[in-house]
Amino acid sequence: MVRYIGERLFNAQPTELILVNVVNRIIHIIYEEHNRVKQQQQQQQQQQQQQQRRLVEGLHYPSYRFDDHAATASGTAQLQPDPQASPDNVPREEGGTETGGGTAAEGVSSDYDLTAEVKENVTEALNEFIDEFDADYTDSCDQGMSINDDKSNAMGPFKYIHSNEVIMTCGSSKTVERFLKTAAKKRVFSVIIPEGAPFYHGHNMAKALLNLGLEVAVIPDSAILALMSQVNKVIIGTHTVMANGALIAPNGSQLVAAAAKHHSVPVVVCTELYKFSPIFPFDERSFNILVSPDSVLPYKDGDLMKNVEVINPYYDYVGPELIDVFVDQTGGHPPSYLYRLLQENYNT
Repeated sequence: MVRYIGERLFNAQPTELILVNVVNRIIHIIYEEHNRVKQQQQQQQQQQQQQQRRLVEGLHYPSYRFDDHAATASGTAQLQPDPQASPDNVPREEGGTETGGGTAAEGVSSDYDLTAEVKENVTEALNEFIDEFDADYTDSCDQGMSINDDKSNAMGPFKYIHSNEVIMTCGSSKTVERFLKTAAKKRVFSVIIPEGAPFYHGHNMAKALLNLGLEVAVIPDSAILALMSQVNKVIIGTHTVMANGALIAPNGSQLVAAAAKHHSVPVVVCTELYKFSPIFPFDERSFNILVSPDSVLPYKDGDLMKNVEVINPYYDYVGPELIDVFVDQTGGHPPSYLYRLLQENYNT
């Protein structure tokens, strides 16, 4: 049923991979809890069988009794095997097995008991996943630590942003906004934001950061490469992280990442665990959205539009070779470590 719902969601909106990621994570939780309960019951069954086997083996040792007739004839007491303690006389149940060995169903929980225990564990695991999902959305940048905690300097945003640095970001990402907001509590730095034409999401990001008291400069997209030499670090958000470490990120992200690569500026991606997808982008164009070209070439220029094909993608495909580190609520990970995260969170 869960897999069927996931297929319907994917067919309805193939570009919204977060929905598929959540469904796959739920399926992984169900499989994991079922295997865990089944393994525990098998271990209990083996322990019971070992104890019963020791009991039966103890009953199989021959017992001896005094033979009065032999003692009378020879004048000495002799020991004779007791036929009552023979293995053939060990009590058996209706199923034909020995009492010490147990029946075939003894020590094994019924399907109903297994299902009930799995259901209870799955419910508890799903509640933890929901709490993790809420924490990802609200507190992922703080990573569960106080800014006064010494450990936050090693694992939080303070590890990636230092005082008097120049940070460049693009788009309007709530995750990046919270990341910079947390770092601004103990660091003094400035931010450069490209406009992000034709959607101009950079303007929204600049307004949000200005309200936090940060020094912000908005630049045209054509100036990204020219100003990248003055930037210490690039911090961007993403819509989805593919299995190969590539990004499906807001438009303009590929230009910023390529310019950073050219100037050897590290690129940090702020994301959450539920954005990591086990799907490989065999066709990167299939995960993009083409929106109305009116923002690029208005429809009022009808004569020109007859001779021009305008493509206006909403997302950019950013290759894994342009990314240096991913930062989520568990810490920082290089792109080469993503396979481990996928194994831990999905059935890959």
